[in-house]
Amino acid sequence: MLAVFVALPPGRFMKEIKISANDAGRRLDRFLRKYLKEASLGEIYKFIRKDVKVDGKRRSESYILKEGEMLSLYLADEVIRTLSGKSQSIAEGICNSESRGSLQGFEGVQKSAKSFKSSASVRRNFDLVYEDGQILIASKPYGLLTHGDRNEKKNHLANRVKDYLIASGAYNPRVEKVFTPAPVNRLDRNTTGIVLFGKTSNAMRELTRMIRDDEIRKFYLTIACGEIAEAMHLTGSLVKNEEANKVKVAVNEKIRERESENVNIKVNEKVSENVNVNVKAKSKVIRSAQDDKICHSVLEGAEKSSKLQGNEKSSKPGVAKDIETIVRPIEVLRFGSGFCATLCEVELVTGRSHQIRAHLASIGHPLIGDSKYALRKYKEANDFAKDVAGLSTQLLHAYKIEFSEEAKTSECLDYLSGKSFECSLPKRFGEICSAFGARSIACKNK
Repeated sequence: MLAVFVALPPGRFMKEIKISANDAGRRLDRFLRKYLKEASLGEIYKFIRKDVKVDGKRRSESYILKEGEMLSLYLADEVIRTLSGKSQSIAEGICNSESRGSLQGFEGVQKSAKSFKSSASVRRNFDLVYEDGQILIASKPYGLLTHGDRNEKKNHLANRVKDYLIASGAYNPRVEKVFTPAPVNRLDRNTTGIVLFGKTSNAMRELTRMIRDDEIRKFYLTIACGEIAEAMHLTGSLVKNEEANKVKVAVNEKIRERESENVNIKVNEKVSENVNVNVKAKSKVIRSAQDDKICHSVLEGAEKSSKLQGNEKSSKPGVAKDIETIVRPIEVLRFGSGFCATLCEVELVTGRSHQIRAHLASIGHPLIGDSKYALRKYKEANDFAKDVAGLSTQLLHAYKIEFSEEAKTSECLDYLSGKSFECSLPKRFGEICSAFGARSIACKNK
């Protein structure tokens, strides 16, 4: 992004911003809301009516910006500095045309990685699963937030990845005033594993679309309380209580169930370099086994809340959202004084907050160590897990993602079609599995 100030008659200033590849495709109002992040929405619309031009013409707030266009802001330097929330120099560099990361084919992408510093030469404080000119796949460690929150604004995975990309030369914040590489999926603080980042604006849009259109499959490893003898295809609805940061799973009669033959359960097949499936599994479609009265009352309350808000698809608290989860047992574990649990692969078909934890708990199989969704009958097993293995939170690891064949239609990420990526099991996960007597996990220290 090229940004310069132009001298005008006394009392007037103009700043020109050349739209880069990463800024192109954004609505004018959304670009300005990111650029002038301290401005109110009313101020943004006022600026668009009176103080903003694109290539010398007034444009509506819904105008889609194009690469190479010149956006003119008729605002004082001090106003821009205040509303952007940081100091800005008069001239802030030129647009890095390579940031577009246009790539042809999987091999071409790997070669393009040479255009920025190799990961080995740049210090990073996270595990790197994969990187090319468009995307980065990181392995989030235990206890680290994916994004910042009100209590932790600096030390989170998004900032660690951003710092690494700045150091490697793949991202220049002085050039990209609006775009910032960011994760497109989120893991809870105590969940480990794969987090997917877009390094360009086009890549982020495509990854978000792929997740929405089910072109990226997400697989987790966990230990659930009790014995799970066969694979299960779970459906239902989830309602979140924002204040308690907890969700409830309810029966949803409207959700479309898949046919069992489409669940694609893999038997006697290697799940990862550390885990093998050694059980015969049959698909079983079931619904959440909570009290029907409670479930329906939750849904009715959600529907009323939704109607009052005038939007049944609202993401505000109290609105029920369809969920879908596939559970594949790997190994039944017996430990302690007659305790039983099951090492599972879980495929997250829909991606809701706490979905795996709440969905399995709703059918009587909460994750071992998960105090938030624990059931009373597993208290002794959880006490054993805490005393022997030091486990006091959910044991959940996002170990693999797969890009479907449909990804070949992507404009910039078609080379990922049919590709899969895995991250190693954390040492802690392997040690806990060993404490429970798991034979299918070969712990490899990291």
